[in-house]
Amino acid sequence: MTAQKTNLSKLISDYSSSLIERGFHRGNLRTLKPFQSTCLQHTDRIILGMVLTGNLEIQTASGTYRFQLEEEFLLPANLHFQVFAGLNGATIFLGKQKK
Repeated sequence: MTAQKTNLSKLISDYSSSLIERGFHRGNLRTLKPFQSTCLQHTDRIILGMVLTGNLEIQTASGTYRFQLEEEFLLPANLHFQVFAGLNGATIFLGKQKK
């Protein structure tokens, strides 16, 4: 296993533990291809996540927010949003708040 994969695995493990400690579900990994975007989405619970690779842009009715490597982001409950990956795609790890 390369050092980069080992570091990424440790980052995921540590962040997953952090999510649980803060009242969120364990979390899951999402990979977006270069310039990939999601459809308009809605969340009924708070989402907390981190960019593991690449760049991420989140658009909401109140603005556009950009995140880079190892930056954490928070999406409040009852929010409509759309996610866009940058030039090199993005890998994110995120968890929803427990009910």
